[in-house]
Amino acid sequence: MNALVKKEIRLILPAFVGSLALAIVPVWLVPAATFAGTDGGLVAFMFLFGIVLLALSSFGREFSLKTLPFIMAQPLHRARIWRTKILVLVLFVALASALWLLSARLCFVVQPARLVRLEVLGQSGLVVAALTAGSLWMTLLLRQMIAAFWLTVLIPMAVLIAITEMGGTDWSAFAALGLYAAAGFFLARRRFLHLQDTAWTGGVISFGQARAGGKEAALREHRPRAALLRKELQLQQITLIGMGCLVVLHLGAMLLRKAEANVFSTTTLAALEMFVLLWFIVPMVAGSLSVADERQLGTLDGLLCLPVSRRSQFVVKLLFALAVGLLSAVAMCAIEQVGHALGVGESFGAMGFTVGVFVFLALSLVGFYASTLTRGLVPALATGVATFAMLFGICSMAIRYSGFLLWSLVAIPILPVAFIWLAYGNFRYVFEGRRRWRRNILVLTCFMVVVCATPAAIYHRVWEWAMPLEDSHGPARLPVGKPALLRNDYTSGLAVVLPDGRLWLDHSAFIAARLQQGSRSFVAGSNWVDVFQNVCETAAIRSDGTLWVSEKPQWRVEDPPSPLVQFGAETNWQSLARDTLASMFLLKRDGTLWHWGTNQFDEERFRIHGTNYLNSENYAGLSASVPLRLGADSDWARFVRGNQRTYAWKRDGSAWALHDFEPKEERRRLGVEFVQGTVAERVPDFDHVQFQSLNVSDTACPIEIGIREDGTMWYWNWWLAEHPELKPRSNEAISRGLVQIGKDSNWAAVAGGFWCLVALKSDGSIWKWNLIEEGRRSYEALQDPSERLGTHSDWIGLGYWRGDSLFLAADGTLRRWSVSGQPAGWSQSFRAPSRRPAKIANILGVDE
Repeated sequence: MNALVKKEIRLILPAFVGSLALAIVPVWLVPAATFAGTDGGLVAFMFLFGIVLLALSSFGREFSLKTLPFIMAQPLHRARIWRTKILVLVLFVALASALWLLSARLCFVVQPARLVRLEVLGQSGLVVAALTAGSLWMTLLLRQMIAAFWLTVLIPMAVLIAITEMGGTDWSAFAALGLYAAAGFFLARRRFLHLQDTAWTGGVISFGQARAGGKEAALREHRPRAALLRKELQLQQITLIGMGCLVVLHLGAMLLRKAEANVFSTTTLAALEMFVLLWFIVPMVAGSLSVADERQLGTLDGLLCLPVSRRSQFVVKLLFALAVGLLSAVAMCAIEQVGHALGVGESFGAMGFTVGVFVFLALSLVGFYASTLTRGLVPALATGVATFAMLFGICSMAIRYSGFLLWSLVAIPILPVAFIWLAYGNFRYVFEGRRRWRRNILVLTCFMVVVCATPAAIYHRVWEWAMPLEDSHGPARLPVGKPALLRNDYTSGLAVVLPDGRLWLDHSAFIAARLQQGSRSFVAGSNWVDVFQNVCETAAIRSDGTLWVSEKPQWRVEDPPSPLVQFGAETNWQSLARDTLASMFLLKRDGTLWHWGTNQFDEERFRIHGTNYLNSENYAGLSASVPLRLGADSDWARFVRGNQRTYAWKRDGSAWALHDFEPKEERRRLGVEFVQGTVAERVPDFDHVQFQSLNVSDTACPIEIGIREDGTMWYWNWWLAEHPELKPRSNEAISRGLVQIGKDSNWAAVAGGFWCLVALKSDGSIWKWNLIEEGRRSYEALQDPSERLGTHSDWIGLGYWRGDSLFLAADGTLRRWSVSGQPAGWSQSFRAPSRRPAKIANILGVDE
């Protein structure tokens, strides 16, 4: 390989590594919600920032390393040097772009929610050309890296805002960027071919000088820290000027956004809304200048020889870099607040401002640390970007497995101390070297292992792996093979109908803290067949067809449980099923369908205020109302409560879904409107289907999961059935009818929630499926083999309550098992639920 080409590759290799980190890592690790919210624009912005670093390196590092005069003195024609540098740069830019496109495509195949729109890809290609040409032209013109960086970033955005302000279209903006790229390339080529050894004669960009008398007076005072601050201010002056320009452009973009979509196209609006991301460059640039620029200018050795402790000099530099990061966060949030006052965008709020400050300070610290390891702005930026990308990726994985709250309590104190300690060790040395790089990598690796492993071990209770999974069960007192009926909802208590007809109630289960301290009791009699519990009372049916209800609602957990009393004198009630938190459906043996309770109970307020909302003014109780007949039909045969709806069958086998919402125009054509806002609509897929058990809690997708009388398990996606116009994703095949789960035919009961599904087999074993996996639908996860829970085979009933599964063993013990499979993610808990089942009570009173 030609020596000139080898030299060029070594020259821009650090920036290429940084650009690859920005091209690949964000595509996979940016949170899915943020990714979808920007249609991939956020990852495109990070990729473009890497391209700027790469383009600046081609001539910028020559100026930093002071090697340009030697290159110009070589016995080679300048046109050949230009061609070599440009070809290598174009090759590296093309390679980074190709890897970014490949990563985006592979990520979409693995995780379809992470889609970078074609418009974003096309616009990014044009912006890459503009930024590359602009970087070449500005670097050769100014020979000042920081000034060239800011002008490269701000000029294209200023062009876009100016054209938009004048009423230009997207095509005019794109044409302007294309002309800018072509002009920048030819101006850079002409500048290089006529380049002289002397730098730009326009002078050094700096703030105005103070009067000489004031300077001399300041020199006579011994104020080392003030002098160091003035020196830092002069070092960072271009960054501060760039921040001022950014403020002006951001305000202009904010005013343009006020016009909204009635004036601008979607592309222009997206670019204006993404302008705020430019602020995230500021803290990284400010931190990267602090020490790396001193090494580049050759002033670091003189600085370390001053009669001021190195610790003081280090503290001044660090605090100044952090102050610039804090100032940029405040400026960004303040301008966005102005936009919110104008009716543009959303308000940051206290939490958004806190997160913004935290992110900006982290960027400043990482950039400052990178500057202590390198020489010059571009290597420092490349190192800082690669370090931050690595840190972001590792921390994202750690949060996924340890929870954000616990991870932050461990990582936030440790990581800043680690970076500051390493940065101080690097700052004391004038020259960077491989030995220091090896030491930094080794120490950072050790810190990251501690930061990731410690919270993960605590969160997942590693000590439980040395303990037995389950306690031993007692002798069987209830028959295995005939499932018990467990009835509960998200907010209600717990009711258990045993195989022998006895009814056991826990009236306080709807309060999580009282689940193991409730008022538990058996109800008199042993001929109960069905039961329903709402927020504060119970209704049940006996085998003789009588209907029973709580004598009065139980408003507080401390109140004694209200006894069940017979409601009315009728003896032809057959079954009941939940409608809302305060109402139910009833079926009589004569085939008539009834509704009991109220649909006006404010469920949302109850979910917010809990039991504080329970009082006689809001809900008078079931005993204060009268069941109302639904429609005139008298051929209803049975019904069963499903995931989110109740399903009813007529004697001719036709299936219907009963809804608890007020009728809407689009629903009127689907079924018959009943009283109290209840409507019924046909469900042809369920015709002539006998379900002995349906999933009775919310799952991660609008699906119903049930067990038929032959013991097979099936699922049905009612959302797809109601919306035939919906198209599947490109890489999936969806079924709109009933689909069997597995091949087993000995299932007895099923229950589940948002994160998992649990099922009971007739042999007394329990099994589960994890429903939530990134990039997969819940009904796709149901096609995976089920996982057995525990080793016992004496379970006779199951239910689902607030993310946990409830299981009843043959010895009468009721256990609560946290088998939800919920990923840690942004969990606000310090520890994951125990993998061992927790005993609630023995409903037979054997050990109480």
